[in-house]
Amino acid sequence: MVRDDLRSRAANGHMGSSRQNTSTQNGSQRQPAHNRAEPGSSHQGSYRNNEEDFAQTQAILSDEETNKLVAEVMRHMLFKNYQQPGVPVSRVELTGIITKTYKQRYLSSHVISMAQKKLLEIFGLEMKEYNRLRSLTKTGRGINNEKQVETKEYVLRSVIPADLRKQYIDTRESAATYGLATIVIGIIKSFGETCPEEVLWQNLRRLDIKEDDLHHPTFGNVKHAVELLAKQRYIQKEKLINSEGDGFVYELAERALDETCLARLDAFMYSIVQRNPEALLAGQGE
Repeated sequence: MVRDDLRSRAANGHMGSSRQNTSTQNGSQRQPAHNRAEPGSSHQGSYRNNEEDFAQTQAILSDEETNKLVAEVMRHMLFKNYQQPGVPVSRVELTGIITKTYKQRYLSSHVISMAQKKLLEIFGLEMKEYNRLRSLTKTGRGINNEKQVETKEYVLRSVIPADLRKQYIDTRESAATYGLATIVIGIIKSFGETCPEEVLWQNLRRLDIKEDDLHHPTFGNVKHAVELLAKQRYIQKEKLINSEGDGFVYELAERALDETCLARLDAFMYSIVQRNPEALLAGQGE
Protein backbone atom coordinates (compact mmCIF):
# COMPACT_ATOMS: atom_id res chain seq x y z
CA MET A 1 0.00 0.00 0.00
CA VAL A 2 1.07 3.59 -0.65
CA ARG A 3 0.68 4.58 2.99
CA ASP A 4 2.81 1.67 4.18
CA ASP A 5 5.48 2.54 1.59
CA LEU A 6 5.53 6.18 2.72
CA ARG A 7 5.79 5.23 6.37
CA SER A 8 8.49 2.63 5.74
CA ARG A 9 10.70 4.92 3.64
CA ALA A 10 10.31 7.82 6.08
CA ALA A 11 11.21 5.54 8.98
CA ASN A 12 14.33 4.21 7.28
CA GLY A 13 15.63 7.68 6.46
CA HIS A 14 14.74 9.74 9.47
CA MET A 15 13.19 7.86 12.34
CA GLY A 16 14.66 6.00 15.25
CA SER A 17 12.85 3.64 17.52
CA SER A 18 10.82 5.25 20.30
CA ARG A 19 11.04 4.38 23.93
CA GLN A 20 8.15 2.66 25.66
CA ASN A 21 6.42 4.43 28.52
CA THR A 22 6.85 2.88 31.95
CA SER A 23 3.70 1.60 33.63
CA THR A 24 2.45 2.41 37.11
CA GLN A 25 4.22 0.39 39.81
CA ASN A 26 2.64 -1.55 42.74
CA GLY A 27 -0.77 -1.37 41.04
CA SER A 28 -1.85 1.64 43.12
CA GLN A 29 -4.73 3.72 41.81
CA ARG A 30 -3.79 7.24 40.62
CA GLN A 31 -5.69 10.39 41.48
CA PRO A 32 -6.34 13.01 38.76
CA ALA A 33 -3.17 14.99 38.15
CA HIS A 34 -4.72 18.36 38.80
CA ASN A 35 -5.76 17.20 42.33
CA ARG A 36 -2.24 16.13 43.32
CA ALA A 37 0.38 18.44 44.75
CA GLU A 38 3.35 19.24 42.56
CA PRO A 39 6.57 17.75 43.96
CA GLY A 40 9.44 20.13 44.45
CA SER A 41 12.59 19.86 42.35
CA SER A 42 15.83 21.72 41.89
CA HIS A 43 16.48 20.33 38.39
CA GLN A 44 16.61 22.66 35.40
CA GLY A 45 16.00 21.93 31.71
CA SER A 46 13.50 20.00 29.64
CA TYR A 47 12.44 16.39 29.49
CA ARG A 48 14.43 15.82 26.33
CA ASN A 49 17.69 16.55 28.14
CA ASN A 50 16.88 15.28 31.65
CA GLU A 51 15.68 11.76 32.43
CA GLU A 52 14.81 12.72 36.01
CA ASP A 53 12.27 15.24 34.71
CA PHE A 54 10.67 12.43 32.68
CA ALA A 55 10.41 10.16 35.73
CA GLN A 56 8.99 13.00 37.78
CA THR A 57 6.32 13.73 35.21
CA GLN A 58 5.36 10.05 34.93
CA ALA A 59 4.94 9.89 38.69
CA ILE A 60 2.25 12.59 38.71
CA LEU A 61 0.42 11.91 35.45
CA SER A 62 -1.34 8.74 34.28
CA ASP A 63 -0.75 7.26 30.82
CA GLU A 64 -4.33 8.13 29.84
CA GLU A 65 -3.90 11.76 30.87
CA THR A 66 -0.55 12.00 29.09
CA ASN A 67 -1.87 10.50 25.86
CA LYS A 68 -4.87 12.84 25.88
CA LEU A 69 -2.63 15.91 26.17
CA VAL A 70 -0.27 14.61 23.47
CA ALA A 71 -3.25 14.03 21.14
CA GLU A 72 -4.51 17.58 21.76
CA VAL A 73 -1.11 19.08 20.86
CA MET A 74 -0.87 16.91 17.74
CA ARG A 75 -4.41 17.84 16.69
CA HIS A 76 -3.65 21.54 17.18
CA MET A 77 -0.47 21.37 15.08
CA LEU A 78 -2.20 19.47 12.26
CA PHE A 79 -5.17 21.86 12.23
CA LYS A 80 -2.97 24.93 12.21
CA ASN A 81 -0.86 23.50 9.40
CA TYR A 82 -4.03 22.79 7.38
CA GLN A 83 -5.44 26.24 8.10
CA GLN A 84 -2.20 28.15 7.38
CA PRO A 85 0.35 25.78 5.80
CA GLY A 86 3.92 26.44 6.91
CA VAL A 87 3.08 29.22 9.38
CA PRO A 88 4.84 28.58 12.73
CA VAL A 89 2.94 27.86 15.95
CA SER A 90 4.41 29.42 19.09
CA ARG A 91 5.41 27.32 22.09
CA VAL A 92 3.33 29.66 24.25
CA GLU A 93 0.25 28.66 22.24
CA LEU A 94 0.97 24.94 22.71
CA THR A 95 1.78 25.38 26.39
CA GLY A 96 -1.58 27.07 26.86
CA ILE A 97 -3.34 23.88 25.75
CA ILE A 98 -1.57 21.94 28.50
CA THR A 99 -1.55 24.42 31.38
CA LYS A 100 -5.25 25.28 31.16
CA THR A 101 -5.84 22.07 33.16
CA TYR A 102 -2.46 20.91 34.47
CA LYS A 103 0.13 23.07 36.21
CA GLN A 104 2.91 20.55 36.84
CA ARG A 105 6.48 21.61 36.24
CA TYR A 106 8.20 20.11 33.18
CA LEU A 107 4.87 18.83 31.86
CA SER A 108 4.78 21.05 28.75
CA SER A 109 8.27 19.95 27.66
CA HIS A 110 7.36 16.30 28.16
CA VAL A 111 4.06 16.49 26.24
CA ILE A 112 5.51 18.52 23.34
CA SER A 113 8.41 16.07 23.08
CA MET A 114 5.98 13.13 22.95
CA ALA A 115 3.89 14.91 20.29
CA GLN A 116 7.02 15.44 18.19
CA LYS A 117 7.84 11.71 18.31
CA LYS A 118 4.31 10.57 17.45
CA LEU A 119 3.89 13.03 14.57
CA LEU A 120 7.12 11.68 13.10
CA GLU A 121 6.22 8.02 13.62
CA ILE A 122 2.58 8.18 12.48
CA PHE A 123 2.51 10.90 9.81
CA GLY A 124 6.13 11.27 8.73
CA LEU A 125 6.04 14.91 9.87
CA GLU A 126 8.90 16.55 11.73
CA MET A 127 7.72 19.10 14.28
CA LYS A 128 10.74 21.34 13.82
CA GLU A 129 11.61 23.81 16.56
CA TYR A 130 12.96 27.27 15.69
CA ASN A 131 14.19 30.08 17.92
CA ARG A 132 12.86 33.47 16.90
CA LEU A 133 14.08 36.86 18.10
CA ARG A 134 11.30 39.38 18.71
CA SER A 135 11.79 43.07 19.41
CA LEU A 136 9.90 44.39 22.41
CA THR A 137 9.60 48.11 23.09
CA LYS A 138 8.89 49.45 26.56
CA THR A 139 7.77 53.04 26.96
CA GLY A 140 7.51 55.04 30.14
CA ARG A 141 8.49 58.41 31.57
CA GLY A 142 9.54 59.63 28.14
CA ILE A 143 12.01 56.77 27.60
CA ASN A 144 11.77 54.09 24.92
CA ASN A 145 13.67 50.89 25.59
CA GLU A 146 13.88 48.18 22.96
CA LYS A 147 15.15 44.70 23.66
CA GLN A 148 15.08 41.41 21.79
CA VAL A 149 13.42 38.36 23.33
CA GLU A 150 13.92 34.82 22.04
CA THR A 151 10.79 32.72 21.57
CA LYS A 152 10.32 29.13 20.39
CA GLU A 153 8.11 28.22 17.45
CA TYR A 154 7.22 24.96 15.70
CA VAL A 155 6.62 24.09 12.06
CA LEU A 156 5.53 20.79 10.53
CA ARG A 157 7.62 19.59 7.60
CA SER A 158 7.50 16.28 5.78
CA VAL A 159 10.38 13.82 6.00
CA ILE A 160 8.88 11.64 3.27
CA PRO A 161 11.40 11.12 0.43
CA ALA A 162 11.13 13.83 -2.23
CA ASP A 163 9.97 11.53 -5.02
CA LEU A 164 7.08 10.12 -2.98
CA ARG A 165 6.18 13.52 -1.59
CA LYS A 166 5.98 14.97 -5.09
CA GLN A 167 3.83 12.07 -6.30
CA TYR A 168 1.40 11.71 -3.40
CA ILE A 169 1.53 14.77 -1.11
CA ASP A 170 2.56 18.04 -2.75
CA THR A 171 -0.16 20.18 -4.31
CA ARG A 172 0.07 22.81 -7.02
CA GLU A 173 -0.26 25.53 -4.37
CA SER A 174 2.46 24.14 -2.09
CA ALA A 175 4.83 23.62 -5.02
CA ALA A 176 4.28 27.24 -6.08
CA THR A 177 5.06 28.47 -2.56
CA TYR A 178 8.29 26.45 -2.37
CA GLY A 179 9.29 27.71 -5.83
CA LEU A 180 8.74 31.35 -4.93
CA ALA A 181 10.53 30.87 -1.59
CA THR A 182 13.55 29.45 -3.42
CA ILE A 183 13.67 32.43 -5.80
CA VAL A 184 13.22 35.10 -3.11
CA ILE A 185 15.67 33.51 -0.67
CA GLY A 186 18.20 33.11 -3.47
CA ILE A 187 17.97 36.80 -4.39
CA ILE A 188 18.30 37.96 -0.77
CA LYS A 189 21.18 35.58 -0.08
CA SER A 190 23.06 36.84 -3.15
CA PHE A 191 23.03 40.30 -1.54
CA GLY A 192 24.45 39.01 1.75
CA GLU A 193 21.25 37.97 3.58
CA THR A 194 19.84 41.54 3.46
CA CYS A 195 18.25 43.13 0.41
CA PRO A 196 16.48 46.50 -0.07
CA GLU A 197 12.82 46.06 -0.91
CA GLU A 198 13.06 47.82 -4.27
CA VAL A 199 16.09 45.73 -5.28
CA LEU A 200 14.18 42.54 -4.51
CA TRP A 201 11.23 43.59 -6.66
CA GLN A 202 13.57 44.77 -9.40
CA ASN A 203 15.07 41.29 -9.61
CA LEU A 204 11.68 39.60 -9.41
CA ARG A 205 10.41 41.75 -12.30
CA ARG A 206 13.22 40.37 -14.44
CA LEU A 207 11.53 37.00 -13.92
CA ASP A 208 8.13 38.50 -14.82
CA ILE A 209 7.03 38.40 -11.17
CA LYS A 210 5.52 41.84 -10.56
CA GLU A 211 4.36 43.30 -7.27
CA ASP A 212 1.07 44.61 -8.67
CA ASP A 213 0.19 41.36 -10.48
CA LEU A 214 -3.03 40.05 -8.92
CA HIS A 215 -3.42 37.08 -11.27
CA HIS A 216 -0.01 35.57 -11.88
CA PRO A 217 -0.50 32.17 -13.59
CA THR A 218 1.58 30.40 -10.92
CA PHE A 219 1.61 32.58 -7.79
CA GLY A 220 -1.75 34.36 -8.03
CA ASN A 221 -1.61 37.61 -6.05
CA VAL A 222 2.16 38.13 -6.05
CA LYS A 223 2.29 40.65 -3.20
CA HIS A 224 0.25 38.35 -0.95
CA ALA A 225 2.45 35.40 -1.94
CA VAL A 226 5.58 37.26 -0.78
CA GLU A 227 3.82 38.32 2.44
CA LEU A 228 3.01 34.66 3.07
CA LEU A 229 6.74 33.85 2.94
CA ALA A 230 7.20 36.33 5.80
CA LYS A 231 4.42 34.66 7.82
CA GLN A 232 6.07 31.30 7.21
CA ARG A 233 9.35 32.77 8.51
CA TYR A 234 11.40 32.30 5.36
CA ILE A 235 11.98 36.07 5.17
CA GLN A 236 11.32 39.10 7.34
CA LYS A 237 10.69 42.72 6.44
CA GLU A 238 12.40 45.40 8.52
CA LYS A 239 12.11 49.17 8.45
CA LEU A 240 15.32 51.02 7.64
CA ILE A 241 15.89 54.62 8.77
CA ASN A 242 18.84 56.57 7.43
CA SER A 243 19.82 60.03 6.20
CA GLU A 244 18.48 59.28 2.71
CA GLY A 245 14.99 58.57 4.01
CA ASP A 246 12.99 55.69 5.39
CA GLY A 247 12.72 52.41 3.54
CA PHE A 248 12.38 48.66 3.98
CA VAL A 249 14.78 45.76 3.65
CA TYR A 250 14.16 42.02 3.43
CA GLU A 251 16.26 39.63 5.49
CA LEU A 252 16.46 35.86 5.75
CA ALA A 253 14.44 34.48 8.67
CA GLU A 254 14.80 31.31 10.73
CA ARG A 255 13.52 28.76 8.23
CA ALA A 256 15.69 30.14 5.43
CA LEU A 257 18.74 30.07 7.70
CA ASP A 258 18.18 26.39 8.47
CA GLU A 259 21.21 24.39 7.30
CA THR A 260 19.06 22.01 5.24
CA CYS A 261 17.35 24.88 3.42
CA LEU A 262 20.64 26.66 2.68
CA ALA A 263 22.25 23.45 1.39
CA ARG A 264 19.37 22.86 -1.03
CA LEU A 265 19.45 26.49 -2.13
CA ASP A 266 23.20 26.38 -2.83
CA ALA A 267 22.75 23.22 -4.89
CA PHE A 268 19.88 24.81 -6.85
CA MET A 269 21.77 28.03 -7.58
CA TYR A 270 24.88 26.07 -8.59
CA SER A 271 22.83 24.02 -11.05
CA ILE A 272 21.50 27.22 -12.66
CA VAL A 273 24.96 28.72 -13.02
CA GLN A 274 26.32 25.51 -14.50
CA ARG A 275 23.41 25.22 -16.91
CA ASN A 276 23.47 28.76 -18.33
CA PRO A 277 26.31 30.96 -17.03
CA GLU A 278 26.18 33.29 -20.07
CA ALA A 279 22.60 34.34 -19.33
CA LEU A 280 23.47 35.04 -15.70
CA LEU A 281 26.42 37.24 -16.64
CA ALA A 282 24.38 39.04 -19.30
CA GLY A 283 21.75 39.96 -16.75
CA GLN A 284 24.19 41.72 -14.45
CA GLY A 285 24.32 44.74 -16.71
CA GLU A 286 20.56 45.33 -16.67
